[in-house]
Amino acid sequence: MSEGQKSDWKIGAGIIGTGVAAGFFIWYSAPWLIDHQGYWESDDGLFWVYLLTVGVISGLICPRWWWAPAFGIYIGQVIGTWYCLPSDPLLPLGWFVTLPIASLATLAGTAVGAIMRVALGTARRRFLFVASAPFILPICLTAFRIAVA
Repeated sequence: MSEGQKSDWKIGAGIIGTGVAAGFFIWYSAPWLIDHQGYWESDDGLFWVYLLTVGVISGLICPRWWWAPAFGIYIGQVIGTWYCLPSDPLLPLGWFVTLPIASLATLAGTAVGAIMRVALGTARRRFLFVASAPFILPICLTAFRIAVA
């Protein structure tokens, strides 16, 4: 394996790892962001906006790994629901039906971001930006909710 391929796999692993952290974060932060235990109990579109935004940012940064953010988000959400939600016999149904559908929102956002990057010829990817990007939106939304309340 050449040095370029090793570097490329490190970037992919970083994007998947960041997706896992972002997927876990959205479920861990649910009680503070929406005042509900899960996102299906909420009427606002925060969950979908978050997934689309993470996808767009990931697609802008690294369009070659278009599948990695959605895969990471899915794994992170499974871990997040398992850790943060009370035990329920229907939880596996959510893991295999609802969360893959939610991960499609990230996949769609990644496609939009990749198309934007190719069309606009944006700057090279930066791993630190990828690592911090999924957490920017919830922090901004939390600050907005505190300011409005």
